[in-house]
Amino acid sequence: MDYQFLVQPATAKAGTKVRVTARFRARLTVGAKFGPGGERTCFGKNSERADVTGNYDISLGRVGRAARKSVMYLYATPPARATDFPDNPKLEIEYTEKMNDNNQPYILSDCAYNSHWTTVYTLTIPSKKNLPTGRYLLGLTNPMKMETVMRNGVRVPLASVGGSTQGRLPALRVIE
Repeated sequence: MDYQFLVQPATAKAGTKVRVTARFRARLTVGAKFGPGGERTCFGKNSERADVTGNYDISLGRVGRAARKSVMYLYATPPARATDFPDNPKLEIEYTEKMNDNNQPYILSDCAYNSHWTTVYTLTIPSKKNLPTGRYLLGLTNPMKMETVMRNGVRVPLASVGGSTQGRLPALRVIE
């Protein structure tokens, strides 16, 4: 899974509209059975066999998709560092969103969904009273990292499926 963010403009003042473009890509194996030597047999996305990989649900942040608010979380730097995935937001800013290029085909030869889409989030920088000047990291969830993996409706440890969060959150500089 790969999630890339672009903030435009990356430096803004109160009243400025900021666009955060998020590009998502993932390859999710569904309907495959793996043998002891690693060989794969694909039974398709609708297989009801108990011995194949089923559907996964991956959650970023602590709340599920249905409970998520339409807010961008801003984390002050410092104390957060550019390489952190903090969980103490300074502020939440509401946004509007538009999804483009939503494509999630099941590719039988890969025995996987190859998903990709782009979402553009638009938010307005609040007044200095509500958001002091400074540098902030932006996150769509709190924290902006993989927190939960479910397989066939059952929670599984992140390590058991190789789940990890790497990279950096996008940054925004607020000026007067």
